[in-house]
Amino acid sequence: MKNKHPKISIVTPSFNQGQFIEETICSVLDQGYDNLEYIIIDGGSKDETIDIIKKYQKHLTFWESKPDKGQSDALNKGLNYCTGEIFNWLNSDDLLAAGSLSVIAKEFESPQIEIVSGQEIYFEGTNEEQRYGSIIFPELEQNLIHGVIYQPSTFWRMSALKPLLPINEDFHYLMDTLLWVKYIYSNGISGIRKIENTLAKFRLHESSKTVGLPDEFVRERWKLRYQLLKELDPELLWLDDFISLKTDIFTEQSWPSQRTEIEIKRILTLMVEELCYEFYRDFEYKNARRAVNLGFKHAAFSYKLFNYFVKLNLVPTSLLNRLRYGQS
Repeated sequence: MKNKHPKISIVTPSFNQGQFIEETICSVLDQGYDNLEYIIIDGGSKDETIDIIKKYQKHLTFWESKPDKGQSDALNKGLNYCTGEIFNWLNSDDLLAAGSLSVIAKEFESPQIEIVSGQEIYFEGTNEEQRYGSIIFPELEQNLIHGVIYQPSTFWRMSALKPLLPINEDFHYLMDTLLWVKYIYSNGISGIRKIENTLAKFRLHESSKTVGLPDEFVRERWKLRYQLLKELDPELLWLDDFISLKTDIFTEQSWPSQRTEIEIKRILTLMVEELCYEFYRDFEYKNARRAVNLGFKHAAFSYKLFNYFVKLNLVPTSLLNRLRYGQS
């Protein structure tokens, strides 16, 4: 008899997370979802991970433990084994919230919906904090530049994800944001549904990338922004000099052949605003001044850029510093 529920594929990339992975596995298997495809791709762990995976292997669709090139490589390997209609990955230190797969299956009953994103709980030990989850701005261009995806609580229709694959293995921190931006670049935001249900729990601990390597996320964000701008209009690459101060900009990136309507000048304005903000925040007034002056020449007008233009061109640096430090 045909299963009435859509098949959901979950991939867990893993490496030396033996202290957490059993709880992760149980959070998936204990969903009680009757059409689950669960795949674990381990990068050759040397701790207790393999013994724990073997304990549950009869419930897994596939698992392997071989050296890989990192999380993105592991995800691409796992995706090769996925046959489900709905997909997400769950890192080996995170958890699915109870009942989340049934909620997701219900949400995807609408054929117009291609991504469903819920809320998350951030936790460290017994301390928990409710998070709203992915942020979807009303303006398309804001999502491309400032979009925030909470990956553990974001599920994809596989048919919408496949045109965006494979995951770029040069991205080690924002591979989820890369997929998010590629989707919006190609399809806009109408196929994304934000729901209030808590779908996942994100673990904070010292060895996690989110806690231990925040600067790497910033660098990859700028790499992604640069590649988006390069794809939209190569003539705007006068920003190279600025973005190269933020990241290695030379990674190549393929983009979907289909592109939604994007206001390129608005993208440029948002990027210059962000450059000005970061340079100004870090007291790099020379770079901030150059960026805002070029922004005024090439980008669309915005009050943020005007504010930076006035402060950086009309206020003496000594006075600006006194004002920022709260000195009289």
